Amino acid sequence: MPVLSPTKWNPNDKGTGVTLDSNGLDATSNHYISGAVRTIHRASSGKYYVEFKGPNNYIMVGVATEDATMVGSSAYPGGTAKSWSIYFYNGTKHHNDIASPYFPRALLATDVLGIALDMDAKTISGYLNGVSPGVMYSDLPSTLL
Repeated sequence: MPVLSPTKWNPNDKGTGVTLDSNGLDATSNHYISGAVRTIHRASSGKYYVEFKGPNNYIMVGVATEDATMVGSSAYPGGTAKSWSIYFYNGTKHHNDIASPYFPRALLATDVLGIALDMDAKTISGYLNGVSPGVMYSDLPSTLL
């Protein structure tokens, strides 16, 4: 799968609690209500894969439509009907503010979390240390960030 690398975080498409470094590659936040940020890359076709590793296991990683909000109590990835994610802390998947089991256990700071986005099949899958329990969500919209 092509890797979205390097891609940058979008300084114009983030919550007020997000701080970006000068090159736009690192994002930090200590506030869940205003701590969401999207990349500058839009995906409408192709296959993409990215990996994340702790130390902060309170990270949610996912995709959203362009009009999904970045501010408010449901601004986290998976907090609205327009976003889908995995919560690194406990391995659950999130969509429309509903959490469901996905990984067989909570993730550790030493684990590697992978996200595979297949825009041709309109699916997203997660990987824990290289192993996927299967498709996380299907029937995704035509364009995601």
